[in-house]
Amino acid sequence: MIGYWESENIYFSNDELGEKNKIIYIKENGQDSEDSNSEFNWEKSSKMKLKLEWMNNSLTPNPKKN
Repeated sequence: MIGYWESENIYFSNDELGEKNKIIYIKENGQDSEDSNSEFNWEKSSKMKLKLEWMNNSLTPNPKKN
């Protein structure tokens, strides 16, 4: 069986993973495989991290265009 997953997280300046005057956007997705005994055979994932700024009523750069 192959499973797919995806997550998106946003961290602001005062969050534990935040940075001063930045908004941190992290998107991660992947897939994994289990055999009939629910043991993992393999996992593949990718992660994207952007440091964003709020300018002119929008995020720069636009995280949905990356």
